[in-house]
Amino acid sequence: MVRLTDITMQTNYYFLRQLSKRLEEELVGLVFAECFSQEKDELVLGFCTDGKQWRKKRDFYIKAVLHPDFACLNFPDDFRRAGRNSVDLFKEINGLRVERVQQFLNERAFALYFENNFTLLFKMYGNRSNIVLFEGDEVLDLFHNKLVVDNNLSLQTLDRPIDQSFEAFVAANGQLNALFPTFGKEIVKLIQGKVKALEQPTLEQQWAIVQEILKELE
Repeated sequence: MVRLTDITMQTNYYFLRQLSKRLEEELVGLVFAECFSQEKDELVLGFCTDGKQWRKKRDFYIKAVLHPDFACLNFPDDFRRAGRNSVDLFKEINGLRVERVQQFLNERAFALYFENNFTLLFKMYGNRSNIVLFEGDEVLDLFHNKLVVDNNLSLQTLDRPIDQSFEAFVAANGQLNALFPTFGKEIVKLIQGKVKALEQPTLEQQWAIVQEILKELE
């Protein structure tokens, strides 16, 4: 039996929703001090209080690991930049203050909003993960330029409102993917295992299992 604690969650919507909420607490008011890459498919972003951009040590780091077979974010307390083989990126937002963080609804993506109408999107789509810089709603730059389709992204259309009521569940005949595309294969498998353990489960019983898992995810 698959358990929720066994599932890899680092790019799951429900994990990212909690992460982006915490990032808002950490980042709002800080300024973007530097962004560089010194390892293939990896990016380091440094933030600090305004006026301390010249310091080598930042107040907050995000390290994005966006390999084709694995993607995650981690947050080292310190990071030493190599003296060579490192490339500066997203220089347009150097020195700009973080104003807010937005988690997109039912989407594995969140964004940091800066002064002067700049936005940095973290698109955590498994092997299609990317970090994208916007000015307004126009894409300025991509970390992974090979993902050319990301040039067509729009911040205005990333939210995905979905009717996730019991009535919609009944109308979909209990099909989880129709209402909860954010679950992913592992969570669907977990729910299906619990449903199969019941004798002739009704839609009401299936819905109760879904709500139990949702409560744990949230």
